[in-house]
Order: sequence, then C-alpha cells, then structure tokens
Amino acid sequence: MGVLMSGYAFFVSQNTDNRGINLFIYIGVLFIAYGVFRLLTSFVTTSKPTSIDSKVIIRCPKCQTKHYSTSNYCHMCGTKLK
Repeated sequence: MGVLMSGYAFFVSQNTDNRGINLFIYIGVLFIAYGVFRLLTSFVTTSKPTSIDSKVIIRCPKCQTKHYSTSNYCHMCGTKLK
C-alpha cells in the first residue's frame, strides 16, 4: 500500500507543479516503515508452536476414546476428563 501511494505521488509530483502532493509521498513512506516494523516485530515475538507429538495421550474413563492431555472433556461422550 505504501509503495503504491509513494510511487503514484512521486509520479504525479514530477508531472505537475503541485507540490502539495509531497504529503502523500511522506504518508506512503510512513506506511512502508510501519509495515517493515510490523514484519520485524512479528519475527521477534513469535513463539515456537508446541509439537503435537510431545503431548500425552489419555483415554476417556467412560468410552475409552483417545484424547490429548490438554482436553477437558471427552469429545465423544462429554465426560469430564480432568
């Protein structure tokens, strides 16, 4: 979005005498900077997902259906697992 806005504003400012369009160039640059900032912070703040293989499998005491240990209720019969 920022690249398009800056590019269009730069093109228009080169072909016209209206220098008020420079505001849109700066807004486009701000969009680009904000996008880069968000991209960099997403790499830093993302936590590694837990592997499904590391979870313990338990069985429902009523119907013997297999569940992950993080489940609170059986998805087949509704019995409370914890």
